[in-house]
Order: sequence, then C-alpha cells, then structure tokens
Amino acid sequence: MLTADLVTVRREGDQLSLRPLEGRRRARALELAELLLLPLATAAERRREDLEERFADVPVGPTEHKLADGLKKLILDRCEFVVPPGPAPPLLRQCLFRRAAARRRELGPGESLDREQLLQEVAAELELSAAALEERLFADRPAEARLQSFRPITAAELVRVYDLSQVQAVLLRAVRVVVEVRAPTAVAYRQLFRKLKFLQLLCVIEPLPEGGYRIVVDGPLSLFSAVTRYGLQLALLLPALEETAAPYRLEAQVKWGQDRRTLTFRHARGEASGAGDPATPPAADLVTGAGSARPPVHLPDDLQRFVAAFDALGSSWDVRPASAILHLPGLGVCLPDLLFRDRQSGAEVHLEVLGFWSRAAVWRRVDLVRAGLPQRILFAVSSRLRVSEAALPEDLPGELLVYKGVLNPRRVLERLEARQGSGRGRAS
Repeated sequence: MLTADLVTVRREGDQLSLRPLEGRRRARALELAELLLLPLATAAERRREDLEERFADVPVGPTEHKLADGLKKLILDRCEFVVPPGPAPPLLRQCLFRRAAARRRELGPGESLDREQLLQEVAAELELSAAALEERLFADRPAEARLQSFRPITAAELVRVYDLSQVQAVLLRAVRVVVEVRAPTAVAYRQLFRKLKFLQLLCVIEPLPEGGYRIVVDGPLSLFSAVTRYGLQLALLLPALEETAAPYRLEAQVKWGQDRRTLTFRHARGEASGAGDPATPPAADLVTGAGSARPPVHLPDDLQRFVAAFDALGSSWDVRPASAILHLPGLGVCLPDLLFRDRQSGAEVHLEVLGFWSRAAVWRRVDLVRAGLPQRILFAVSSRLRVSEAALPEDLPGELLVYKGVLNPRRVLERLEARQGSGRGRAS
C-alpha cells in the first residue's frame, strides 16, 4: 500500500483529486514497471540492499521520482525477506564487542588492536570461520535480509494496483466516506456487507430510493484511538468494492497536507445510478439468500475465540457465523455476526457484537428493533458506551447485553436460555 507522500494529487479549492495515469504518463508507468520488475526474475536469495541498488540503476526522469518510488514500494510489499539462517547476530556482536573492549584495556601505550586476530579468536570459540563471523555480525539489518519469495505480478497489473493504491492512501486520511453501490445480485451485496463487517468498519448501510445502497463509513481521523489500525482497515474497503464488479461512487472527507485541511475526494467506477441498473434485491432475498449459494463467512480472531469458548460449554445451542443480512425496508440494514440454533426447539437467535466503537450505532439498532425488525437478535454492547439494557422493552424480539472487557460466552448462553424460558420475542 502506498503512503501519502507517494501520492500525486491536485488541490483545487476544497477539492482533492488524483493526477490520473493517462496517455504518455501511463505508457511511461508501464515501462518503469517492466524495468523495475526485471531484477526479480533472477533475485533468488538476493540481499535487499542489492535489489534496491538494481532499482536505483533504472533511469528515472526528474518528474518521475514519485511514480517510480511508488512502484518500488508496491514491488517490495510483494517480497518476503528473511534473515539468513545461522547464529543470532546480536549474540555474535555481544561476544565480539566484549572481547574487543577487554583487549583494548590491556593495550599499552602506542599499541593498537589487531582486528583480524580478534575476529579469528572469537570465531574459533564460536566454531565459525572469521569470514562467516564477519558476514553474520549485522545480518539482521534490513539491508542484509535475503529475498525468500516474491508474489509475481505483470507490469500492467502493477500499474493497476498503483492506481488503486493511490486511492487507498487518500482514504488513510479520511474523516468520513460515503459510497453508493449497485451490485447485480443479492449475493454480491451480502459478500460486500460481510467484508465490511469483517473489517470492523463503523458503517451505516441504507437502501437508495432508486435502487442500490448507500454505505456511510466513519474514518479513522474521526475517532480518538486506534487511528492507524482503523485507517488500514478502511483502506481495505476499496478492494472489497472492486471485488463486487459493481459500479460505485465514493466520496470522502479527508484531512490533507501539513495544514490538515478538510478536503473532498471523489472516486468512481462505472455509473452507480441510472436507467437499466439492477434494483435493490428484496429484503427476503437478502435475509435468506434465495436462489443462490451463500458466500463463506470469515470471523475476526476475537469472535473465533468466542465461538470456541461457547462450544466448550456443551449446551444445546449450536453457533456458526451468520450469513444473513437483516433488512427492514425504509430503516436500514443489520449485519449479525453469529447465529445460534437450539438443537431441541429449533429456535434461532442472531448476535451482533457492537463493542465500544459507536454509541450512535447502538441506537440505530434499537430503533430498528422498535420499528418492527422481526428476527430474534441479541446486541452485545461494551459498557464504555453507557447504554442501558432497558433501552429495549422485554416484549420485543431484540435485546441488549452490556458487557465489560471481553464478551463472556456463559453470559450469552444465560441470555439465550432465559429468552427460551420466558418466550420473549416469539417472532422469528
């Protein structure tokens, strides 16, 4: 992924735009990409410093340095460098430097340290040759790391990745992102929404009157913590959109430049609205996935640990990743994380973990349930958000579970069993 200093942008008033790779500039980018990829064809076990020296040999014009540096960065991101096997360099340095310090204290006036003799003595004690010892002394420096593998890529694909990486670099500075997308099938929407959930992005998803969905995402610079981590997650929104093969429009408010001024950035693929575009799939289709196979669902590490701990309780409830997208027309979309099913009664209960990111997100879920969301669902909310479980009345199919620290599987099980016993929220 590119960093902001490698992005070529234009500022016009309160608008921020990328300088497109078009015409001669794109042809030159392809040429540079081919030249920079050449050393990787015979770079097995090459030192990183040697590889970067080969990059430096590629002729670059005075206005092309940022482009070339960006392509180099993307190539290096596809490389895996390792420290060559052997004795640990810090241990070798410790042995050699201690011996050198002791030997210097023994020197008389006018005497000098015999470096070669010192290397030979320490190497013999470590059962190495003097040359091997000297080679290993700083083998843990980044420049000395050896290329172990490289994920191949063509020049044309590298330039395409560069285009998208520039957009991702801008999104790292986002305060807010709004996307309008029109996917051809319900499956495509479910895949996109599940990926947003997996990335733990703070988003509101709403159907558009003319078809399609609007996704509003809070950016990392609107939060008080975890800015870097969340910014990287937000940057992964772009590949998720690209994988849908659907037209979309993206508008972001970004903090840019040394003055951190808020600017508007826009990016689009195809047309996100217009006659002949596919309409929003019916709510039932989004919930059940009618007429198509459900895509696989991947859980974050913390939810994987929760599922393992819940299964270890040995209850009558099975738990698996939820694949449904719960949709109440006119009010929005809810993306549960897990689905519990009682093997005895067949009852099903969804769980969405809201954590501690957004208090407003909790109230949106409360409004959704109060407005008539029929599915039985449990919203797990961190106590840091200062939301009361009484916000949802007991006669509704949804409820809040406020927890401290880490979500406790036993508490969830108690809620599931209490719900079964009370008959609360019989709608399913």
